[in-house]
Amino acid sequence: MKFLIVILLFYSSCKEKQVQEFSFGLPMAQIFTDTNSNGKNDAVGYYVDNPKDYRIVYQEHDTNEDKITDLFIWSGFATFTPPDRPEKETVKVHEAEDTNKNGKVDTLRWLLPNGFIALSQVDRDGDGFFETTNYYNRKKQIVRTEVDTNKDGIPDRIYWLYRVEVDTDHDGYPDHYGESESETELRRMTQESGLKPLPKEKSWVLNPNLVPKIYTAIIQFEY
Repeated sequence: MKFLIVILLFYSSCKEKQVQEFSFGLPMAQIFTDTNSNGKNDAVGYYVDNPKDYRIVYQEHDTNEDKITDLFIWSGFATFTPPDRPEKETVKVHEAEDTNKNGKVDTLRWLLPNGFIALSQVDRDGDGFFETTNYYNRKKQIVRTEVDTNKDGIPDRIYWLYRVEVDTDHDGYPDHYGESESETELRRMTQESGLKPLPKEKSWVLNPNLVPKIYTAIIQFEY
């Protein structure tokens, strides 16, 4: 999928450009484009239509061409723009996606200017509540997952690759844990009471210094 910054190179010749004034006074333009070159427009980009400030700010993509947008992208400034380019360099800062194409956004991603994913949130059961939060390392790998099963805004299951800590009484502190090299087994433990009591001084959540460096996320946790 092409990032729509490239369309700004052709803004002046695009027949489907539509300029409209927004309430905050910036002249904005729409550009419809065919990102996979099959003759059908599948994306629309919104950009600041100012000769001194050309920049893409928002995009909508219909990745499966069912005429329903399933990927929304917000953009921010990059740290550098080549001096010979009229449009400002931008980077993706936030995405919202309908991954199963059912008309509901189920995945949110927050990105850093250097292309790293800071975290993502997932609504796995489609109820509109994003109960699962994934934290990434600098290799764009998920190293920690937090799940809020009772929707109180506080995670009660925290997963690493081979370990899970669970707050069984929902007081904000993990009190049981399990370890296994199988992700399926870790999930089973949380469902079938296969966990062991966890002293606070042994909790990775409450004592981040105990967490192996291989699980270091870009965003650390605070409890």
